[in-house]
Amino acid sequence: MTPHVTATDKFNVTGFRMHRRQLDRLWRAAGEELSSRGEQSIYTQRSITRIRASTPSDLESALEDSTEPGDPELLDNMWITARDPQDGSRPARSVTLIVTEANTVECTVTGDPTWVRGRSVALRSLIDEARPFKWRIWYAPPLSYAFAGSAANGLWYIVDAAFVPDGFFSDTWSVAITVTSWLLFFMAGLAVGREMARRSRVEIWLKRQDLPQRRWHITAGEFLMSAVALLAVIVSIVFGVVTHLDANKDEKKPQSASQLLP
Repeated sequence: MTPHVTATDKFNVTGFRMHRRQLDRLWRAAGEELSSRGEQSIYTQRSITRIRASTPSDLESALEDSTEPGDPELLDNMWITARDPQDGSRPARSVTLIVTEANTVECTVTGDPTWVRGRSVALRSLIDEARPFKWRIWYAPPLSYAFAGSAANGLWYIVDAAFVPDGFFSDTWSVAITVTSWLLFFMAGLAVGREMARRSRVEIWLKRQDLPQRRWHITAGEFLMSAVALLAVIVSIVFGVVTHLDANKDEKKPQSASQLLP
């Protein structure tokens, strides 16, 4: 008996946003070179129901007829499987591609080495094309952006050291400005992080032939929080300056005759 040589390639990436033409190409790539006995399926999860179909078009029809909540034209999770049984000396072939709501893509390709190499290269290329951002750092959670923003608050210390004379602000107002500026940078970073999360969430369009354009925007709540933080910084600086000017006036007041007498 001729021994079977089986190879497996597994990879995962972050980020997935795809329109229908890209989905059809991915579907064909996953099932390429399957024999007549091969099977291919596509799934999605809606609420507690997993909906399975034999093609993307069948899945589109099944979702339109489904009573489960959610946009029938848009998926936020997906499974694609392709199976081909063993054929003589050729081992069984399989492709399993999973796109999760957590914005991760996992792909496993198993079969004879030559076929595995070909399928892996094709699938990697198509999946990488569907990533809205190529660097993993952009998929960081919003709080990471917030803390990065608060770290950028160090710019205030540079400005303070370079342009503000020593002792210009009292200790109280210096602390107030430091705290409010840290809060401003934190809120700004959080708003950017939430927007990046919205821009990078999973989208698989079953009908659209191109991806919808996205404009940068922040929610009313994010705008309000940032505006309050900015106002707090401005108020702290204004009161700090006023306090400094008042202190200078007191120092420059002429002393009374009684104060001048020994």
